[in-house]
Amino acid sequence: IVRLVGGIYVYDASTESFNKSGNSNCVNIMDFVDDGAGNLWMVSYTKGVYFYCRKDGNVKKYVRGKGNNEIGEMVSSPFLDESGGVWMIGRNANIYKYDSLTDSFLTYHQIALPNMQNCSLLSALQSSNGHFWITSTVGLFDFDPQKRSLNMYTTNSGLLNNSFTSARKLSSGMFLFGSADGFISIDSEKFSGNNR
Repeated sequence: IVRLVGGIYVYDASTESFNKSGNSNCVNIMDFVDDGAGNLWMVSYTKGVYFYCRKDGNVKKYVRGKGNNEIGEMVSSPFLDESGGVWMIGRNANIYKYDSLTDSFLTYHQIALPNMQNCSLLSALQSSNGHFWITSTVGLFDFDPQKRSLNMYTTNSGLLNNSFTSARKLSSGMFLFGSADGFISIDSEKFSGNNR
């Protein structure tokens, strides 16, 4: 068990207490994902990306400009693709991919559409066809990472509103997207809304 408040604290069952992990001074962790090996990729609202290595208990912060790293401080959500690749989406409409050879995040794609200056990407899911469904403050995006092509769905496509803050995949395979006006569910394989 890990607690992510004011740093990373790991639960010690023998003492029934949480102990701060090594060099973890990260604060305000907003979201995280387990990479399948027990390691955590975490994002802070304005402090960027952190990696917690379960094996040695160390924490690494990824900083723009250090090495080949291109990821900034304003990151919304981490997610894994079907092959275990690590991705991040940024509040600056960037999609970042982790490159294990350089141990850095590279800008994979920047969404550039009208009115994107006010766009924050907030969460993402991968469908069985390999596309990423990304929530944002201006609509839902269906992004094909192979072709780097993008479809945008808004109220003009029949959605409740244009601002979706969360995304979850249900056991049925349906995607659930949350907004201030409620939830919508989409079968990503059959969805045929008109893109804008």
